[in-house]
Amino acid sequence: MTALERKPHAYGYCRVSTGEQVRSCDIQSDLIRERAERLEDVVWGGNYAETTSARKVRYLDREVFPQIMRALRPGDYLLVWRLDRLERSMFGMAEVLKWCTDREVRLIILQHGGAELDLSTMSGKIIAWFLAGMAEVECEQQRQSTIDALAWRRANGYALGGQVPFGWKRVVLKPLHKDAKPLKMHVPDEREMQFIREIVARVDAGESRMSIGWDFYRRQVRRKGGKLLCKPMPSGRLNFRAIMVGYNKYKELGEPSIPANAVSCDEADRSSSVSCGEAT
Repeated sequence: MTALERKPHAYGYCRVSTGEQVRSCDIQSDLIRERAERLEDVVWGGNYAETTSARKVRYLDREVFPQIMRALRPGDYLLVWRLDRLERSMFGMAEVLKWCTDREVRLIILQHGGAELDLSTMSGKIIAWFLAGMAEVECEQQRQSTIDALAWRRANGYALGGQVPFGWKRVVLKPLHKDAKPLKMHVPDEREMQFIREIVARVDAGESRMSIGWDFYRRQVRRKGGKLLCKPMPSGRLNFRAIMVGYNKYKELGEPSIPANAVSCDEADRSSSVSCGEAT
């Protein structure tokens, strides 16, 4: 079959932002495949799926989307579940629409307020640009909400991930509802907190933090894992960052009370319903 006799092909593009949304990607693929089968005299070219954030990674910088761009030919169809699967910025969406128009690729959005949107028409393009603008506003609102939520968690002693500061331990709060996501919180560790209290008292008495650090090194004070809390570096300076992180957290939060629904990490990891893990 020559290039002139080539039948139009239909390709689907599915995207999720995190690996936890694989189920959503499967649903997108099924809906796209079902819609492509209703196109007359069109060859199904397959679904392209990837896991990446549209807010952080533009369409040209993704791993999978450029592959589908290379596969598309004039007259082909590109099917997407929702407009924000392509781009979340108005500028980026305008680029995608221009690319499809220049190459005579028909872009079909399956879900648009309960109706299908054909972006090969001028009215479809106008609506798409408007929706892309709204998606960009929504994305900015979500970003600000995340910043506010992290600030609240930090101010109230909830874990943000990473290593637990010296003097603290991570516990899991049992969710009140079975479908709710469990929260992780930092609470005082009985053994290590006595050293934090000692540091606070000595600093308040006027002793330098460096002097306290060398004293802890001479006493061979260690963390739960067995590592020295303070130790000299090759340069001869003392590394006591871990102890200062725990000290600063104590000065900021004090000693929060342990909630009644808190579960230790060891107990949580033995449960299949509540998982603690190392990061939040």
